[in-house]
Amino acid sequence: MNDISPLTKELFKLPKKVNTTPLHYVRRNRILNALLFYKYFCYKISKLLLHSYTPSHESKRYLSFFLSLFNLVSKLPYQPKAQALQNKDFVILPISFLTFNWDPFLPNTLLLSANKLNKELQKKYNEENRVLTQVYVDFTIPLRVIRLSDKPNQNFCHYMIATDGAYTINELTAKSFFEKSKLTNNIAIRSARFFPAHGLFNIRFCPHCKQPFKVMPKKITQMSLENLNGIREIFLPDPIPMENDFKVISTKFRNTKIFESYLSGNPDELQCPYCDHPTYFEDTPLSVQTIFKFDEPDFLFTLKVSGFSEFLKSDHIIILGYSFPTDDMTNNYLLELLKATPANEKGTKKKRKKGWEEEKKEMKFTIIDYSSHLLLTQKVWYGIEEIENILKKHPKLKERYPISLNLNAVKKLSPNYRNNVRISFYGFPNILKKVSPKSILKFMSPN
Repeated sequence: MNDISPLTKELFKLPKKVNTTPLHYVRRNRILNALLFYKYFCYKISKLLLHSYTPSHESKRYLSFFLSLFNLVSKLPYQPKAQALQNKDFVILPISFLTFNWDPFLPNTLLLSANKLNKELQKKYNEENRVLTQVYVDFTIPLRVIRLSDKPNQNFCHYMIATDGAYTINELTAKSFFEKSKLTNNIAIRSARFFPAHGLFNIRFCPHCKQPFKVMPKKITQMSLENLNGIREIFLPDPIPMENDFKVISTKFRNTKIFESYLSGNPDELQCPYCDHPTYFEDTPLSVQTIFKFDEPDFLFTLKVSGFSEFLKSDHIIILGYSFPTDDMTNNYLLELLKATPANEKGTKKKRKKGWEEEKKEMKFTIIDYSSHLLLTQKVWYGIEEIENILKKHPKLKERYPISLNLNAVKKLSPNYRNNVRISFYGFPNILKKVSPKSILKFMSPN
């Protein structure tokens, strides 16, 4: 301190001693290793939970809920006009899904729900209807798929149908039936967009060709949510397999590519479907809900930005189980952008060539969370101020039954949150015992 000049001391005064936590600097590779361990820990926990989970009526409720949503929003025509097949409103369903979870339960539930709906549509189809409409889930990025059940000598690839592919298929169908093209096709595709903004346990990123790809145990038609057939097997590419994994591999996946990986001593090794380069668990990009967002591939950023862009255009957002944690700074910042959208500004009008369109409806929010707080389950829907009043009047109950939902963050969703936000603490899918999927989809003010 004696070497510091009086002028420096005056300009840069040392702060008084305060009780603060010291800031420690850690090497980048140590943080990366810690995050990798955390990701694998979550991977293992999810795997153990799935193996210990006994299929029940809850699984059927999930499937029934999303199947009802697809039915409600699709209103599928059996004889669409030629120009309608390539219309954006026909191809893209007016519903999108975004998840911050890593586990593959939701995406597979959506895939199975769409598959069940397609089977129902195929039963109703006959030659008089001419066009067979099918619904697919679009992961919004180009994705090749490898199946663990594929044989080692199989060199062909599987693909997820994206919206661009739907337009191409629908164009061919339109030409087949309405322009008398030599090429024939009778299928019209409609897609529901899905955004796994933080990545999934079964999406890998090749370190060589920089392409993402999806891992599936088998065909979606061979999987089942009721008994978790095909869901548990997603976790077979595990660096440290369980004893049961070896039994499954030797019985259900014998003479397959994943079987060879187990034999070679690299049970998590999967070949990239683009360049055949080996990939491992550490090549599973997963975004952590912290300020640390480095080393994420571009496709994760694209999923996040395109997902939020899609939801900024929504008129009703349904949130299942997300509590708006304060440590997820990036997502909280993006959610605050909702305040600046035209759908959240009262009285805004948009100019058109033929005058002024009608005032756009304000954005609505339905939040379904869970709490064992007795006074928060006396009815299905609550408003934010109503919840705050209950918590103020019963501070002891708040300590005993704390809620994870960040109410301050929820208030930022809408300037008129009193009328545009409703919250239920029954949890999902338990809320389906009280209300129908249609009443969840159709917003009613809690006041």
